Amino acid sequence: MVRPAVEVSVGGQMYRVVASAGEQSLQRYAGVVNERLRELTGSDRAPGPQALLLVAMALAHDLEEERTRRQAAVSSAAEMLRDLLSRVNEALDGVDENGEALPSLPSLPAG
Repeated sequence: MVRPAVEVSVGGQMYRVVASAGEQSLQRYAGVVNERLRELTGSDRAPGPQALLLVAMALAHDLEEERTRRQAAVSSAAEMLRDLLSRVNEALDGVDENGEALPSLPSLPAG
């Protein structure tokens, strides 16, 4: 299925874009680029190729930082889960991490 072209404005210039993303997403992406252009150039005038390259590099930098943060969070969560599972296993085995017997729970009367 061929998607229709979507017109987006970036740096005061109109571009026709055909992509798998929908129109709302493409407009949102153009807004992100425009916002970064304003931040980096301090201007709303039409940017030159170097300004657009600077925006692309800044967005790539943001993406790399976010990937690094996400990987650190995943690693931290995995470590916490391993620690928790180890504690559960120790509790089920009836010994603590030093190999000492844990106090047992009293038995419930039958019936």
